[in-house]
Amino acid sequence: MNPGELLDNWYEQVWNQRNSDFIFKHMADDCKVDGLPREPKSPEKFLQFRDGIIRAIPDVRIEDIHSASDGDFGFAMATIVGTHKASGKKVSFRVAAHAKVENDIIVEATNVVDFQGFLNQIGEQNQDQLNKALGLG
Repeated sequence: MNPGELLDNWYEQVWNQRNSDFIFKHMADDCKVDGLPREPKSPEKFLQFRDGIIRAIPDVRIEDIHSASDGDFGFAMATIVGTHKASGKKVSFRVAAHAKVENDIIVEATNVVDFQGFLNQIGEQNQDQLNKALGLG
């Protein structure tokens, strides 16, 4: 599959279908990851990150996925929606990912997530609350 299709499938399989095996099949063991809290640089660490988000937003879904490819690179934008468990508030915020893919494996990923928009929606006003709000520590 081309890199854009892989990112589409990543959002659908990893987040919407909760398919953990997809992470281990399509993420390099030493993946370079930027833009996420604690930058999960291995499939195991990414699984922990994903599960933390699911604990914080149990009904999390990725919607409105749009992707494109250029050679070994894929780009995708989407909307994250759900209900934040601790506050009970509905959330909707954007995510974008740019990934380098080799042989259907993500080897580098840069993420841009509107975490500040998320925090504002749950009534938190500063970035220091991000890890706490997402159940990451």
